[in-house]
Amino acid sequence: MATYVEILRSEFPEIDSEVFDYITGVLDCGGADFVDGEEVFEAVGGVLQGVSADSKNEDDIRDICQQMFNTLKLPDRGGVQAPAGRVRDHRGARGAPRRQPVWGAEEQSRLRTDDHAMGGVVLVSHDERLIRMVCKELWVCENGTVWRIDGGFDEYREILQEQFRKEGYL
Repeated sequence: MATYVEILRSEFPEIDSEVFDYITGVLDCGGADFVDGEEVFEAVGGVLQGVSADSKNEDDIRDICQQMFNTLKLPDRGGVQAPAGRVRDHRGARGAPRRQPVWGAEEQSRLRTDDHAMGGVVLVSHDERLIRMVCKELWVCENGTVWRIDGGFDEYREILQEQFRKEGYL
């Protein structure tokens, strides 16, 4: 079965490298979070419609987005090569402990872990249920710094609510 990169290149041969990089970046970073082809269409469909001009209608683009979604959800698929050369496994750490961290964050994340650690997962999510389910520690990246929240998600929620009150959002 073709990868989403192959589908993208074959269906949109006129795509320029900047747009190609943008779309593959969205699919690399959000691939594990998409639940159906419609979400892929919402994320990149408008850009693809702009690229295709009049050669493809909205239904064609939706079908292509569904095909790309299907390649993102293959059960036997290994890690995805991230733009910076890191390998990410969207299913998380599995099997034996790894000597290198598993990167699950967006390309913009510049987090680094101790080289001597057995491994770890960097989770970037706004889903409270997922965070509570999988995280033993909560670290926050903000304003160029990284800091640990000892009280977990509940303490972080209080910090955010206080910050929002100060800024007039609550």
